[in-house]
Amino acid sequence: KLVGCLANEDVDIIVHALEILDDTLLKVQKNVILFLQCQGVQAANSLSVYPEEHVALLAIRCLIHVAAVNTGCTRMLETKTVSNLTQILSSEDVSAGVKLAAYALLHRLSSRVACIKRLLKEDLLDFLLHQVEAEEDPQLKSAAMDVIANCGNLPASPRDPHKLVRGGGVAAVLGAGGGGSVPICVELLNHADDRVVASTARILQVCSLTEEGRDVVVEAGAVKVLVNLVLAKSPGVRRAVTAALLSLTISETGKKQFHRLQGCAALINRMKRDPSPNVQQNVIKIVSAMCCLPAARQELRDDGAAELLQGLAEYHKSTNAETHALAELAMKNVLWEP
Repeated sequence: KLVGCLANEDVDIIVHALEILDDTLLKVQKNVILFLQCQGVQAANSLSVYPEEHVALLAIRCLIHVAAVNTGCTRMLETKTVSNLTQILSSEDVSAGVKLAAYALLHRLSSRVACIKRLLKEDLLDFLLHQVEAEEDPQLKSAAMDVIANCGNLPASPRDPHKLVRGGGVAAVLGAGGGGSVPICVELLNHADDRVVASTARILQVCSLTEEGRDVVVEAGAVKVLVNLVLAKSPGVRRAVTAALLSLTISETGKKQFHRLQGCAALINRMKRDPSPNVQQNVIKIVSAMCCLPAARQELRDDGAAELLQGLAEYHKSTNAETHALAELAMKNVLWEP
């Protein structure tokens, strides 16, 4: 009956039905299944592009609930959901609130491997990269970038007939915008908004999961900017940046550039004073990675890294077993002699 109400000519009835679905019913999986059986996705799709903002927003929020179920995602990919979302995001007449909801739905869809394959086949990455460049609202820019980062998590599928899916998510992100995605991201690392910077670093971290990607990111000059951002005020930025550097310092080229750009000094700074557990763990892991480079290992030793790591290991002995173990290993690596 509620799905039937979504086709009513009275806007108030439509809104009331959507509110009931969004607030209570679609939060229960068995109700989502019933919603699918009643052609609810098709009805919500139609309302997602409704001229009245409140109706469109509620319709998209209902679809977000549906995306929590595998069959719901499949149904959306079979219908007009993605094309409607791109229509919403490219329109100048749609409010930021509705666009954020549209990005939230794409983010939910792009968290599933099967959905990423379909999104790549519909050239979503090129569309999103264009939105990143064109969008002035930092929150919307960041939301678009988070979907791109999600798409980068698709494993390579050598037997898939579609080129983008066959090469995997990292290759697809690297090739987006005619290969311009990494240079665009490196430039956005200097953005004034912390959300944009953190989202940019997440994309670069995903791009650095492969050897090819690491080479592209290093050659684009990302390491220099990322090293400076290790000292950023925002914990979210520091976490994303150190995660990206952790991937980049896997390669010898990345290690050498990180060392040349005073990255070890930044690590010492963070070990002394960073309150974020996630940042601490990333920094400790980078210290271990950098110890493979003799010059960096010597610098870390001379600057007191072993003592700092010992202090972190003792501090976390009874509070965080993982950080304790990482700090002890990194200390041994710093003190290692060939």
